[in-house]
Formats: sequence, structure tokens, C-alpha cells
Amino acid sequence: MSGLGSSTWDVTAAGEDARDFRFIGAMGQAGPFALGLAMAQPKKRVVLFTGDGELLMGLGVLATIANQSPSNLVIVVLDNESYVETGSQPSATAGPTDLEAVARGCGIVTTGTITKNSEVNLLRDMVYDAPGPV
Repeated sequence: MSGLGSSTWDVTAAGEDARDFRFIGAMGQAGPFALGLAMAQPKKRVVLFTGDGELLMGLGVLATIANQSPSNLVIVVLDNESYVETGSQPSATAGPTDLEAVARGCGIVTTGTITKNSEVNLLRDMVYDAPGPV
């Protein structure tokens, strides 16, 4: 599934799949929806691709995810340091806010930051193999 904005277009560009779900206008709601889906379908891997702006609008969900600890949930944040959908204003991650540190602080144990193309294999391994929540 994908959150609002650029992440939806990125997921769509990767190809269509009947299992895809794309949020178009529910800013801040992709994380809670992904958590609910992971809890309702514990035998299926739920992968959320979302942006920094969308996640920042519902940041408290990271604490709820950590407390519920769904082993089948993966969240991939595509951080462009801006709210592109509303005019490209800088997001908090353009400053000192570190979403990986926030996730760890909420209790999500498996985290990672990818900044180079050469690190994409790490992301793939986490998405497919790491026990969640990731």
C-alpha cells in the first residue's frame, strides 16, 4: 500500500497489483490503515510506502505500531524533506528531525536508513525478510 503523494506515484510506476491500495487524499492515515490491515491479515506481509510529510501528519502511529508489534508490517518512508502535495514546503526532516530515530524511540527495533543506490539491497532484505514491525 502507499501513502499520499509521491510515494503513490512511485508505487504505481512499479506496476499494478490487485493487492495494492493507494491513499490519495487521507494525509496521515496510511500508517493507521496499514497497522489495521496487518492486524487483520497476520499471515500476509503488509508493506507501506509513504512519504515523510504523510508520516509526520500521523507520527503517533509509530508508538501504536511498536506497542501492537505486528510481525508482518513494514513501513518504507520515502523522505524528500518536503510537503510536495501542498507546495513543497520543507518538512521537519529538512531540519533536525530523524524519522528512524523517532521510530526507534517509539520502540520499533528493526530500522534502517538508505541514502545511496548501493544500499537498496539492504532495503529489499528488510522488506522481504526482517521480522516486523520494520
